[in-house]
Amino acid sequence: MPSIPLAVAPSVKTPGLYITVNLLGALANAGDLTHRALLIAPKSSAGNITAQTEVRQVFGPDDVSISHGPGTQAHLAAKKYFARNPGGPVDVVAPTASAGAVATATQTFTGPASGENSAIRFRVHGRLIDVAWNSGEAATTFVARAVAAINAEGDDLAVVASDATLGSILYTAKVAGLWGNDILINASILTGGTGIAITVNPAALTGGTLEPTFTTVLSLVATRKYRRIVPCCSNDDASSSSGTSGPGRVETHIDTLETGNEAKLQVGVIGHTGTIANVKAGAIAKNNEAMQYVFGQTFDDLPCEIAAAEAGDALRFVTQRANYNRIGNRLDLLGPADPVGEKPTGAEVEDLLANGVTPLNIEPLTGEIFTVRPITSHSLNGSTPDYRAFDLSDTDGMYSVVEDLQATLPQEFANASITEDLPAGVNRLPPGVVERKDVEAFVINRLGKQVDLGVVDANRLEQSISSGELIVQINATDPTQVDIFLPAKIVKPLAKFGLTASKVA
Repeated sequence: MPSIPLAVAPSVKTPGLYITVNLLGALANAGDLTHRALLIAPKSSAGNITAQTEVRQVFGPDDVSISHGPGTQAHLAAKKYFARNPGGPVDVVAPTASAGAVATATQTFTGPASGENSAIRFRVHGRLIDVAWNSGEAATTFVARAVAAINAEGDDLAVVASDATLGSILYTAKVAGLWGNDILINASILTGGTGIAITVNPAALTGGTLEPTFTTVLSLVATRKYRRIVPCCSNDDASSSSGTSGPGRVETHIDTLETGNEAKLQVGVIGHTGTIANVKAGAIAKNNEAMQYVFGQTFDDLPCEIAAAEAGDALRFVTQRANYNRIGNRLDLLGPADPVGEKPTGAEVEDLLANGVTPLNIEPLTGEIFTVRPITSHSLNGSTPDYRAFDLSDTDGMYSVVEDLQATLPQEFANASITEDLPAGVNRLPPGVVERKDVEAFVINRLGKQVDLGVVDANRLEQSISSGELIVQINATDPTQVDIFLPAKIVKPLAKFGLTASKVA
């Protein structure tokens, strides 16, 4: 009898199908198609979800505005998620907000305006708000009008504006924590400008401190399965290599639950809008085939919006086909204020892909944001490149193959008894008793359906069957246990072409 890796020790007595999915492994020696997402983010005082306790299903961004408060990370992330995947089921949870400081920033204007009427354009994490500054008006009059105009867009803004007197506007993040430091702002003179000036114009909010802790809310969902988990993290937290960071705790949660009788095959999606060096540091520290780092260089969008847009796009298409090729898919994002200067170079894109980061790029003609190539954060083994689990479509493909058997195997053989294969020509099986080969035949049949869907490579499957690499056997120690080793190659995405042209005489 060949030796194969065991998903469950023979000493375990609890019935069920135990799972181990090795996305990096080689050969052994001779379901449910509704994919849910989870959003994790603190609520503001306007939200009515019970922090640290409640898991709530939501059906659109308006529900998250109620649960977490308008303009919070969760609400803005939900807008991006549902824009890509309108029908996707989503749960939300709220950890206790950071115990640290709230990020703030102040813009200062001087006047009075003279000559023709003027207009100021505010850019608040990519949202454009134009406010008139009429001739003869003092800065204080203009600021009062500007504050009202900005707060009128509060449902789509992560800040609250207030009149700081003496011609200044104070911006305050809606929830405490380091995430507020990722909120980019700007004010510029759009028209006119005689007699007026912007004398203080910070590029971002500052002063936010400390992170929320996800431990308790992750324990709330330990019995639930999500194909995508989106923690709303700051750039600082996403860059951290610590296991107690938000991404670190999500990674531990996913790794802990991915094997066993109730295995949950999940992927964590982390957004980042900072520097290439910092996002690479975060992705390399994870180096995990079930984690994805999505990067938009100096994007106005919040990191959580980037992660949610990618997660929504993934589940929209993974539901159609597990290994759907999403290379080049457009996302509903704002991008950077300077799409020309901040567009990543070819060398930067290649560097990001080589270090476990999914880059977002900008279409030069239209300004549309697109996913260069959805990949996992698994890229390094120490300092050695390790690309065995590169494309995220491989992870989703393997997960769906296993989830199909997870759903169908126990149902097909419910209440059955198992025996070794009877000798050829002998057919004395009473009702309810199946042979080992019956289980094998069922597994092969289900894999054939995955071939028909374009998920499993047909040629490699036939080779695995004919060579005996696909193994189904009754455990030698525990005759109530059937061990299955399932080598499967996922059909790859078409990523690139190589064309060499040569003029001939």
